[in-house]
Amino acid sequence: MSISQENRDVITGKSKTQPELITLKQLASTTQIHEVSLRRWLAAGLLPHYRFGRAIRFRLDEVLEATKELAEGGAR
Repeated sequence: MSISQENRDVITGKSKTQPELITLKQLASTTQIHEVSLRRWLAAGLLPHYRFGRAIRFRLDEVLEATKELAEGGAR
């Protein structure tokens, strides 16, 4: 069975159509938000995330939108 180039790119994370999923450590580094703060927001259900078994991943664009709402007082 042959895998198309598009599917190969999705599997290897090189797809232009699929947003990159990043770890909590990468998210903290990129956003300059402390890991502890991110973990607290995650536990409170304030951060969109994806869980793969025990692994948690984030889409940067979704998290930036959520933190923007938090900063504007949009959290419930």
